[in-house]
Amino acid sequence: MRDGLYNNLVDSLVAKIKALIQTGDMRGQLQCERDLSKRFAVGRATIRRALTVLERDGWIGAPNGKKARMILNNVVDDNDVGEVSVKMSLIHGKVGFLTSVSLKYLPQPILAEIMAVEELLVAEQLTVKIMFAPWAKSHNPDRRLLELVKKSQCNCWVLYHASEATQMWFKKQGIPCLVRGVSYETSSLPHIDKDWRAVAQHAAAYLWRQGHRKVALCLPDEPLRGNELLKTYFNGFSGEGWNPVIISSPFETDSFIQRLQSKFASHPDITAFVAARCSQLVPLTSWLASHRLKVGEDKSIVCLYYEGFVDYFMPKITCYEDDIDKNVRKVVRMIRGLLADKQIPNQLVVPEFRPGLSVRKLDIPRS
Repeated sequence: MRDGLYNNLVDSLVAKIKALIQTGDMRGQLQCERDLSKRFAVGRATIRRALTVLERDGWIGAPNGKKARMILNNVVDDNDVGEVSVKMSLIHGKVGFLTSVSLKYLPQPILAEIMAVEELLVAEQLTVKIMFAPWAKSHNPDRRLLELVKKSQCNCWVLYHASEATQMWFKKQGIPCLVRGVSYETSSLPHIDKDWRAVAQHAAAYLWRQGHRKVALCLPDEPLRGNELLKTYFNGFSGEGWNPVIISSPFETDSFIQRLQSKFASHPDITAFVAARCSQLVPLTSWLASHRLKVGEDKSIVCLYYEGFVDYFMPKITCYEDDIDKNVRKVVRMIRGLLADKQIPNQLVVPEFRPGLSVRKLDIPRS
């Protein structure tokens, strides 16, 4: 079965490249394998198989040392044109991206991912519609969802920051969709998100090995499934003496600082803070500075996310960074599966650990 799916992927890629050559969108020198892999969101092995077929059929030239392959000007017979048209029609469609968070407030990696996915899908002759709907995280979105779906007429959907009610509505309607995040157990929609168990357990174990026992997890004040899993796995770390504290983190900076102040007053022995989102770092470090507490010396910080501005913190923040290119390829493959009416498996992303200078090693407590 896997061989059959792989061959279908190669055939589909061959059809796409033939169509792009026919329309003149690809001409002259062919891109290198790495660039083609990024453009079409497939592995290098798939690219090589497709290039072999294209060379055999006379669409591209043979490799010539380190020089790029040349795209050849071919006269295509009617049978080939018909074959390309049929295969290209299979990937035509409209994809809707529904987010309850305004694009300007989305984390930079997620925004970059959406833009990259959109670029790839448009290159495959797919129409992409990105829609901001703050009510998509509400408890009763049914009427507005019905209006939106009817008006947009998308063939499949990608849901960002969607409430359980929104996910359940798509599930009941039988509309092809995937969740960028964690789907609720009630909806069981296909999803792609961080492996929150791996991240939470790794962060807890890392701090525990550095001697930290009373650690505060700053958790966004949003009823999302991913936040629930993060809290569960972080609290569930089994290291001896592990005694975590949860600090609910509202979006408003003043409210978050008040929560920090209140929690620290009742737990002055907190030695480290874990920020679930990069947006928490600025108010957290500012609050510590206002109490004359130095990051990496008096208190430690680990961030479970990464955005570019983190590199400007002094000292450098210990954090976890996603591989955006890999995420984009996974999302595009899942969308292809939805459009082809296939069952698609969930995808868990394990980010790379980026050690910094924001964690101080303490004396290991003696039992």
